[in-house]
Amino acid sequence: MGFMVSVFRLPRLLYGTTLAAVEMHAVDLSKEPPMQHVARVGEVEGGDLDYRCACLLAEMVGIDLLDS
Repeated sequence: MGFMVSVFRLPRLLYGTTLAAVEMHAVDLSKEPPMQHVARVGEVEGGDLDYRCACLLAEMVGIDLLDS
């Protein structure tokens, strides 16, 4: 679909001030200038963080995973 996706796994900090999270960026290269979408899911939300973040990002760019 013309998106370049990056995945960042952010670890929990030693002092517990920041919890672990997964952040994904999708850049639509077909637009000028390119449009970027960012989704982040933290460990407090539970479940499979990678999957939940990917679903959130897909929804942001207009992909409905529930209909497939």
